[in-house]
Amino acid sequence: VLHRDDTTMRDELITTVESNPGIHFRALQRLLDCSTSTVDHHVRNTPEVNDVLIHNYRRVFHEAVDNNLYPALAALNHEAHKDILAFVAQAEPVTRSEISDEVDLASSTVTYHVTTLVDDDLLAVTQHGRTKYYQVTNASRTAVKLYGKSLLEHATKGFIDLWD
Repeated sequence: VLHRDDTTMRDELITTVESNPGIHFRALQRLLDCSTSTVDHHVRNTPEVNDVLIHNYRRVFHEAVDNNLYPALAALNHEAHKDILAFVAQAEPVTRSEISDEVDLASSTVTYHVTTLVDDDLLAVTQHGRTKYYQVTNASRTAVKLYGKSLLEHATKGFIDLWD
């Protein structure tokens, strides 16, 4: 665990949250390499960041992020949600069974995640007969357009750093 002065810690916190909108609190802790109590203290006392509970997970956002995008950004920081959204975006409209086959998750798990994404207005559902079809919403598209690059950089950083 690194020891930094308050100003350095605050600056690192802000930079990390800016480049990882909707980052899970524990992921933030790991990236900053600090104790839970230290990160908690700085998150609570740094006005430039917002600490938000989304689906019982602590997510941290920079103050500049539109709070209407919070659910989408939280979803893009969740592996299963990100995989589902990516597949639906490229193949829409799709059924739940097609999603399950593509993302290699059990049907019940996909049902849970798809329901969450629909409830958060990240997937839209239409029904034809007994079959439901899913498509990404404008909220999902907006979040990816605004923050996709920084989220991709964060997701691949460990891999890219291996080559340095």
